[in-house]
Amino acid sequence: MKTVEAKSGVYAIVNNINGTVYIGSAKNIKHRWRVHFWALYAEKHHSIRLQRAWAKHGESAFSFRILEEVRDENLLIKAEQQWIDKFNAYGPKGYNMVPVAGTNLGMIHSDKTKGIIAAKARGRIVSDETKAKMSASSPRLKRFWTEEQKRRISIALTGRKGTKSSRAKQAASSKGRIKSPETLAKMSASMKGKNRGKHSVEHCKKISESMKGNHFALGYKHTEETRKKVSAAIKGRVYSIERNAKISLKLKGRKQSPEHIAHHAAAVASYRPSEEVKKRISATLLLLYTKRREIAKGEELRRCAS
Repeated sequence: MKTVEAKSGVYAIVNNINGTVYIGSAKNIKHRWRVHFWALYAEKHHSIRLQRAWAKHGESAFSFRILEEVRDENLLIKAEQQWIDKFNAYGPKGYNMVPVAGTNLGMIHSDKTKGIIAAKARGRIVSDETKAKMSASSPRLKRFWTEEQKRRISIALTGRKGTKSSRAKQAASSKGRIKSPETLAKMSASMKGKNRGKHSVEHCKKISESMKGNHFALGYKHTEETRKKVSAAIKGRVYSIERNAKISLKLKGRKQSPEHIAHHAAAVASYRPSEEVKKRISATLLLLYTKRREIAKGEELRRCAS
């Protein structure tokens, strides 16, 4: 390997046998090359593909090249991304482990690596000062993704599904977690004013199919505290007459289980509606009757016309 100059820019480690490349960037390319060189010799390089190729072909099969000198350090990542895209360094013809420069998005760790990372992080207590530094240094707060980077990130994450054990761990870690009033307020503020529009017919069908037979909530019992909160939230809620009529038409013809019918009958038997409720029920029934008459009249006119 030739001597490398201490420049700031984008470099490539090239397999001279098959043309496969690894693209990287550094403020001091000479120092970065030493890091790569000793990591490969110690068989601890983060790119497993490059490590395997090095072990197979040997040092003599590789060359280290400076592709571009970048004096402005703030433009290093952008330049690196351009060269990654140009050489297609992430994929069959590349040794890069992620498609986006400067991040770990798209990297898939082995189960062994995941176990090592989890073991090191387990029980670690991070101070508030460290959390603040981590938040301030987050690349998400400092950079803006280009449309091309967003597209590549989307491709890398598309189709990724968590395993059953992973989903179970997520559910267990979230169980019993209580969000602070400040967090709830932030979540509410971030959702206000967002108009996602209506789902397409195809999307609605997919949701319907995915929910069929999904009885994950059957047998679940709320605590007394949760019941009181739900009751307080819906108490006094008044639906419009039109909405009540729509609900009535939608539920017409729906079959209910004998247990549900008995439970409903017991609830109705002990219910004593107020005069206001009686008036609203009467108005709803009148509106429903009128709409049904209009539907029947329209059908009769169509039959006569045919």
